[in-house]
Amino acid sequence: MPELDSHHSSQEHPDPLGERFSPWHAAGPKASYKEYSAGMRRHADLHLLSAVLRLAPGDEDVVGASKQWEGLFGVKRVSDTEVGFTNAKMGFVEGRDGMNEGLVEVVIGVEGLVFDGEKRVEMLGVKWRFILVGGSEGGRSRL
Repeated sequence: MPELDSHHSSQEHPDPLGERFSPWHAAGPKASYKEYSAGMRRHADLHLLSAVLRLAPGDEDVVGASKQWEGLFGVKRVSDTEVGFTNAKMGFVEGRDGMNEGLVEVVIGVEGLVFDGEKRVEMLGVKWRFILVGGSEGGRSRL
């Protein structure tokens, strides 16, 4: 998910929001930066680009939802229905009767892999899209 937790600057990491892999307290007290950053670097070819959330059934106020997130989390709206975090966008779609609210779609950018067009998969009612993005390193993650 887009990063909603705060990152605190330190001597080793003076600009944690500007770093691709900065220390993250939500990794837990047992996880050290050295351990989890190594795992993140192994999968550095994957980038969260966006997520889409469906509102509760009958709730059609996607503009209001984006404004609410803008106010709650101090992020900027990038369109009427989307907010922009440091690494990704989050958008909202109207709620529909008979459909659960929550995560609808996640878009992951992939570097260094060769595939034609866009790849999609649906897991547990959530659409995952993988799209090719720029980068010079060879592919590591498997789709």
